[in-house]
Amino acid sequence: MTRRVAALVVAWGLLAALGPARLEALPPVCWSRLVFDKTCAGCGLTRGLAHLARGDLAAAKTAHPGTIPLATFALGLFLFGEPRRPRLRPLRRRNLPLR
Repeated sequence: MTRRVAALVVAWGLLAALGPARLEALPPVCWSRLVFDKTCAGCGLTRGLAHLARGDLAAAKTAHPGTIPLATFALGLFLFGEPRRPRLRPLRRRNLPLR
């Protein structure tokens, strides 16, 4: 668990240090944007996470509306892991009379 937290802190710090302004200067890496010149459903998430890392919730929501819910969900999965599935018991065969 401590390695996960350390990795999360390092990644979050790098994202905050990089900042949204530097992300805008980078070339687009989205294949949809490169090939079709159209944005995809995930466009803006990296910028939104950079705004969120700096504490600017309004700019994060403006960059992509799903940034805050996705970051909350990912943080929960990252810290607590996947939920465990209940073990299923095999079905018992019942001796039913044939008709």
